[in-house]
Amino acid sequence: MEAKNFRIGNYLLTDYSYLCKVELIHKKHFDCREITTGNFIPNGKYKEILLDEEWIEALGLIYDSTFLCWELNNFKLETDFNDVFWIEYNGVRKDVIYVHQLQNLFFALTENELQTKNEASACS
Repeated sequence: MEAKNFRIGNYLLTDYSYLCKVELIHKKHFDCREITTGNFIPNGKYKEILLDEEWIEALGLIYDSTFLCWELNNFKLETDFNDVFWIEYNGVRKDVIYVHQLQNLFFALTENELQTKNEASACS
């Protein structure tokens, strides 16, 4: 995983499968903080999180059965119901495989952060 593909706030898993968020980004690596314990993990070994319907719902997107896609703030995430997700923007299709990719695309197109419902309610 290259640090250039991540933003502060992206969700990842530690090598022990604990949920963490990117907190610092350096030229060639990044540091995360575990969500449940608050422990800081400098330059750790992390795993990307595969995107699935459970994560999409946790991030606050709502399924639109009329258009057969997930939506939030006019952002649409499409699926073929085989755990393949993508967005289409200006006629270009971009597959979304990992949670951090969805977070990054959502921010790029809406200028809003995607965070889990639990974190969003804790911040309000």
